[in-house]
Amino acid sequence: MAEYTLHQINNQVEHTEELVSKLRGFFKICASSFTGPDGIDDFVDSELLCFLDKSSPGQYFYLLHDGELASSCIVYTRKGYHANTMNLGISLVSTNEKYRKKGLVSKLINWVINHYEGVNNESSEFEIGESITNGSSIEYINNQLPIEIRNNGNVNWTLYSIVGEFYTRFGFKPCRDLEWLAIHQSEIQYEPFILRDDGTELLISSNDSHTITEGKNAFKVINDNKYQNCAPETTTFPSFIKRGQLYIDTHLTNDMNEKKSFLYDNCGITIKDNLTNTETSAFICQFFYPGTIVIARVVSDVLDKETFDIHWNRILQFVYTYANNAWNSFPCVKSKSVKSKEIAIIMANNDFQCKSEVIPKEEFVDKLTGDNGWHNVQQGIFLPMIRPWRDAVEEEEEVSIADNGFWCVM
Repeated sequence: MAEYTLHQINNQVEHTEELVSKLRGFFKICASSFTGPDGIDDFVDSELLCFLDKSSPGQYFYLLHDGELASSCIVYTRKGYHANTMNLGISLVSTNEKYRKKGLVSKLINWVINHYEGVNNESSEFEIGESITNGSSIEYINNQLPIEIRNNGNVNWTLYSIVGEFYTRFGFKPCRDLEWLAIHQSEIQYEPFILRDDGTELLISSNDSHTITEGKNAFKVINDNKYQNCAPETTTFPSFIKRGQLYIDTHLTNDMNEKKSFLYDNCGITIKDNLTNTETSAFICQFFYPGTIVIARVVSDVLDKETFDIHWNRILQFVYTYANNAWNSFPCVKSKSVKSKEIAIIMANNDFQCKSEVIPKEEFVDKLTGDNGWHNVQQGIFLPMIRPWRDAVEEEEEVSIADNGFWCVM
């Protein structure tokens, strides 16, 4: 008899107290793979928030050994950017410390991929639990992933690796045309941001987060099929905003209460130039690493570099003020339970767009990393990876990310 039993829970079912309690226990074990002991409760709360959001369909697969969680992962299903395509994102890949170095992650991911792709999936490695053998998992897949799209191969598997190229063994290919930019707390110098009252500056609230993917702040949709799309069509940026709000509500102190409006209500800023009727917007959020702030998108339609410089200097002032308000309030940072390298602001170069093209992406990167403490760490934070559907996995094509944003549609 197999030592391990495989089960699944999908987030389209009723969220009973028993289910939430079970997931909370599992995610608490998973937390050891992603955060230190002082950040476990925050990690669990934020992951539950995302998984229980039915607007982002997900299926949680987990291996049990004598009733104890051994290894697990989540597969999120979203629409892709190309017409009639789907994106399957693998997330929260983890193994209980007691069961590491047994190859469980490899066996689990191989099984899950074969399960979705309809490949013969008999396994002597573990027993298949009733939550899968009763057909509910396949029913969920059929509902979320139309068979016509699967038969046409219009599906990409994607993940964001924190363990380098480990996932190449499963057919994933690294996407190297992306660079990470970062600045750490100790390197930031700034004057506190005060909003101007002349109508040229507008704070963006979490209620405005739809502007991330719609209207004039939307990134262009890539229709050239030579590009793979790491990013799905639907944004999870609101979920990242909710994570930050949840953290603030959970740890609200008198000190934080004074800054709550600034931290809770705002997720970005728009700087306007009334003479040319152009503007630059930047969106920010708290990342799931405690103490890490993400610039999720920068969009500008300025017509000259001088105007952009003015806008960008004000945006950085806003971002630095937001970050330092957070760092001076969040208990995990104040208690120094977070690694100092994680107290930082990060951005992916693909999340910059100048619609007039007066500032090319390369020039923006050079400007940011020139002399103000920012560093280009290449793929040193996360490595996005893509796996084609079924038979296409053996193709040796160069993988390119469609340049339509990264973090805010992750």
